[in-house]
Amino acid sequence: MFASVDAATRFLLGMTFSVDVTRTGRVRVQDIEHDPWRACFVEPSRRRFDFVDRLESAMGVNLEYDHTLAMTDLRQTWRAARWI
Repeated sequence: MFASVDAATRFLLGMTFSVDVTRTGRVRVQDIEHDPWRACFVEPSRRRFDFVDRLESAMGVNLEYDHTLAMTDLRQTWRAARWI
């Protein structure tokens, strides 16, 4: 959680890649080219969906809301992922 819009902006702006860690511990990196980003706070709302309930049940997990990153009117190109 960020203390301010400025703190979130400093962290997010200039980010040129996405990182994902799999359950096996492998790390996948994906380069992203994008227009300049502008960060601002939004008010999230909670929703429940049947497919999430079924997924939780099938996987034996409890999914928990983590964060929201909403991007609009942003041109971006996601490059092929690579494993490191």
